[in-house]
Amino acid sequence: MTDNEIITGQYVRIEQTPASIKLRLLAWLVDAALLVGFVMVWVYAIDHLTYRPSETTFILVVMLPVLLYQPVCETLSGGQTLGKYLLRTRVVRTDGSQPSVAAFLLRWLIEPVDWLFFGGVAAFSMLITPRRQRIGDLAAGTMVIRMATYSEIRVRLDEFAFVRDDYEPTYDAARQLTAEQADRIARTLADASSSRRQRISQLSAELHRQLQIEQAMPPRHERFLTTLLSDYRYYEMQA
Repeated sequence: MTDNEIITGQYVRIEQTPASIKLRLLAWLVDAALLVGFVMVWVYAIDHLTYRPSETTFILVVMLPVLLYQPVCETLSGGQTLGKYLLRTRVVRTDGSQPSVAAFLLRWLIEPVDWLFFGGVAAFSMLITPRRQRIGDLAAGTMVIRMATYSEIRVRLDEFAFVRDDYEPTYDAARQLTAEQADRIARTLADASSSRRQRISQLSAELHRQLQIEQAMPPRHERFLTTLLSDYRYYEMQA
């Protein structure tokens, strides 16, 4: 097993793809441009005011948002700033789960260390670590991955949620599923064709009717099928 892989409760191997140094740099440049633009707008506005704001007001209105931009955005968006969103990257824990608020804060607080020698410390750390982690990532137990990988991880970890000790089934009607129906659900969820969304929607509606489960509005077909399959496997494991 490589350092970039997750092993689920059923020993299913999922390989994470760390974001390259180039992607991370481009994401940082986008964020930096946004923050510089924010400061310039405020400086221009202040220069044209009829009164001069106090230093405390300037710090609270301009500098504080700049300083807190990264941890606040990553916490509220589950690991993304605007730059990471546009470059399709995200901060996750090394096991693929979402970092805690403390983890986001820790990697932010240690960022000044990474910027020593004009970012040389961060670049060197990312070059020598298999997960492309800077010092802040190593301390917080996080890494930055490409979003394509993140989507796969979330689907696969959700698929095997039923093996958790604290798992509680959502649909008792999952007991009525046959092995053939469960296999059909699994194959439909794994479908990578252009008709995947339509097939998922159709199967969801069909199972809602067959199992007499009230369909939520608006329907969340993929989540329903994933949960139903997990419940079925949970009941099968308990049998």
